[in-house]
Amino acid sequence: MMLVIISDHLKLGLLSMDDLDPFFQAIHKNMITKDDYRIGLQNKFHTKEKLSTHFLDIIENKYSLDKTPDFFIYDNDVIAGVFQFHPLTSDDHVEIGYWLFEEYRNQKILTNIFPVMIEYARNHFDKAKILATTGIDNIPSKHLLQKFLFKKTGKVIEQKTSKGIELEYEYVYNLRD
Repeated sequence: MMLVIISDHLKLGLLSMDDLDPFFQAIHKNMITKDDYRIGLQNKFHTKEKLSTHFLDIIENKYSLDKTPDFFIYDNDVIAGVFQFHPLTSDDHVEIGYWLFEEYRNQKILTNIFPVMIEYARNHFDKAKILATTGIDNIPSKHLLQKFLFKKTGKVIEQKTSKGIELEYEYVYNLRD
């Protein structure tokens, strides 16, 4: 497994089939507080077979095709979240995605990981820009992107109402070299 050491307790590990059981357990961990993202993962991957199919798709299709990796974020050797590079397109950017389980949020984990992953993107992808999107109500993510000099460039529209009113869903942020 490819490991990127961030600090004495933070690591990034390239997603592999060895992570299937620990990730399935992390998804289905009983929590006292409500973690909407975890609940969404529980609903999507309610069996190991479904999660295994997803892992194989990432490994055999996405990563093998264009070398865009998905990394598990480990805090003290426990899966805390994911940092991923979305599949490459002919556009001039590589898009990143990231999330943490609720119990790992607001601990500066992503603040420590971001510089390493920005450098990874610059070294591994021949793209002029790094792009990220975040929900309009995700204030911590907006602050994180702005801290690393990502600039808000536009809005992604999820849908239109029957009256034609556009609803904002996400903001697009862009980091140029």
